[in-house]
Amino acid sequence: MTTSKKVGRKPGRPPKPKAEKPAQFSVRLRPDAKLALEILAADNNLSLSNAVELAVSQLLTSHPLSNGMTAREVVERIETQPIAARLLSLYELSPRFLEYQDRATMAVIFGALDYAELENEGADVRRRKKMEADKFVIDNWRALSSALQGSWAGAPRLTRTPYRLRDLIAPPASPDNKDALPLLKSA
Repeated sequence: MTTSKKVGRKPGRPPKPKAEKPAQFSVRLRPDAKLALEILAADNNLSLSNAVELAVSQLLTSHPLSNGMTAREVVERIETQPIAARLLSLYELSPRFLEYQDRATMAVIFGALDYAELENEGADVRRRKKMEADKFVIDNWRALSSALQGSWAGAPRLTRTPYRLRDLIAPPASPDNKDALPLLKSA
């Protein structure tokens, strides 16, 4: 007599794809704020978690940030961009949106002649050169950010020596070369 196991599905709902799973984090609230969320949840027939998401979503779409946009508008603008393009966009929207190290990196990048010289150009040339500089930063983000590692203390007080973005990742071979990377020179 042969016994065969019936192969079937696992019980329960199939797991959601990773893109659909909500992010989890803990939050501490004052008792009155938690009570207000519980009332919101009960009134709208929602779970407490969904009530929190609803309240946060409403704030993110209605409260203006320091640059006049809402957080939702900022996210819609940058969410599909790769990390370097996202950091460039955030820095241009408002440097306050970045953490200190990313803000310092962007300050060094935007301090390069590649960006500084854009002010003297006509609109079409400025747009083209900015796209070229942005593309260089995006394509070379890892090299740029690793070249600046450990230079955070010097980033806010750059020397007055002009430099190009390329100099940040491939400085001239001679250490006494006056065109060498300003961050690597002793101030």
